[in-house]
Amino acid sequence: MKLRLICLAITIAPTACFCLTLEIRFQNLMNLRPSKDIERVELIGKQKSSGISIFAFSELMSKRDEKILLDSLNGDILIRSKKSFQSVGVVIKGQKLIEQIKVWEIDDRYKRPIFLLKINLKNQYEFYVLVNHWPSQRSKSKKRFLYLNRLTQLMPYLTGTNLILVGDFNTNKQESLKLKKVFFQFYMENPLIDAPTYYFAPYNRFYSFDQIWVRGFRVMEKAINKKYSKKILINSKEFKIPDKKKFDHFELYLKLAVD
Repeated sequence: MKLRLICLAITIAPTACFCLTLEIRFQNLMNLRPSKDIERVELIGKQKSSGISIFAFSELMSKRDEKILLDSLNGDILIRSKKSFQSVGVVIKGQKLIEQIKVWEIDDRYKRPIFLLKINLKNQYEFYVLVNHWPSQRSKSKKRFLYLNRLTQLMPYLTGTNLILVGDFNTNKQESLKLKKVFFQFYMENPLIDAPTYYFAPYNRFYSFDQIWVRGFRVMEKAINKKYSKKILINSKEFKIPDKKKFDHFELYLKLAVD
């Protein structure tokens, strides 16, 4: 199976100094709405960084959502996939530290491209970001394994690189074990392993669909940001859940350092 790549290069005028810290966030936005989701996005945007901050997302639906997200995060750059209605992409803050960004959309038959960015900083340091949104659990496992096979094909081209791999993988427990086995093979570390990141009210269950994997960075801080308002019992254990929602993806957060 061949990989088809579409490349876009963005060059930014060099200025300022470099700080060896990087914030990375990921969240499935599930159709951003000003009346409901804007408060959550604004809270994300209020957390300041002296280095570079990257907010990776999936399910950004429209041009209106682009403006909401970019304005709310006070971001410098928004780059999103062009092939999918449920777009994946990134908002980046700290463009003065960046020399160049290159973007590839890795084509796939299920309309959800894997998004690859190469970011070169002013001090010659470079790293890669892979953003994923795999088919939902309503699809058969073989569709998600197609994406895993694509990543397996791609990873040898990224050997020895500093890499951040984020996304809504939509994997069940058995699929996650295979995903971990493949990623460990390429020296990836999941700092948020087995952490619940998605709540589905009809089944009263938490899932670990959303994940961040890293290589070449030291993890300084990590968190899963949740907005809670009421409690429920699941298997005799007490949990808090999002208010007035049947489901919700939580925001994942890492602060990374370069050793």
